[in-house]
Amino acid sequence: MLTVRLLKRLKYYDRLIYCPVCRKPFSLGDELNMDIGNTLTHKACFNPLRNKDSGTYREIIEKYPDYFPLEDEKEEYIY
Repeated sequence: MLTVRLLKRLKYYDRLIYCPVCRKPFSLGDELNMDIGNTLTHKACFNPLRNKDSGTYREIIEKYPDYFPLEDEKEEYIY
């Protein structure tokens, strides 16, 4: 069952982040790979030697919610 917080996160990040290789936005159903530097790329654009995790964009958002904070979850830094 999806929580309200997860639904907000999925809606907020849908088509917000772009692939650094092909420059196309990620949609929730796209197959992605995450490398050791936590960089997301499409499966077709990826170098498999540095693979950390793979799955759909939605699965990665659900698995790593700390990498995709909502506005009220972002930490404020005081300089």
